[in-house]
Amino acid sequence: MTQKNKHLILWENMLKGDLVALEALYTLFHADLYHYALKITEQQNLAEDAVQDVFVDLWNYRQKIIGVNTPKFYLIRSLRNQCLKLLKKQNRLTDLTSANPFEISILPEELQLKVDNQLVKKAIETAMTKLSPRQREIIYLKFYNNLDYEELAEILDINYQSVVNHIHKAMIKLRQADVLQHFKY
Repeated sequence: MTQKNKHLILWENMLKGDLVALEALYTLFHADLYHYALKITEQQNLAEDAVQDVFVDLWNYRQKIIGVNTPKFYLIRSLRNQCLKLLKKQNRLTDLTSANPFEISILPEELQLKVDNQLVKKAIETAMTKLSPRQREIIYLKFYNNLDYEELAEILDINYQSVVNHIHKAMIKLRQADVLQHFKY
């Protein structure tokens, strides 16, 4: 049984009211969700609140959830929306529809790149700063969370072609910085 199938079984059990399945999903995805929430909010307590809110809502509204084939994708999308709501509530975000409502910084380790050389790590970090905020977020979601283009488009509320364009432009910049060979895509 694949990991995706295990996640779906837990998801389906949670939707049926299995609290143990909800706890298992929380345990499975908490670290990745918290990490992404921290990237968005830049505050530990706000990031943790956002993750908690997502799981509380998940439990409270589980009977209305249909058609989810990838639990992690659903949770990431819900988390991003929750983070944006919390930032708006704190008056740290004025426009929820903005193309680049926040900045994300990315370290090579976060993209699961196996780089031991400190000079290469520094070159990757520098190259990442040359990407637009939207490109960084897409690269982060693509490589850290292994999401496909359709999922990226839905999470970021942009069309598929925009995702393709952002990734293409990001890859050009990473190639120009001579660090693209460290990415597996």
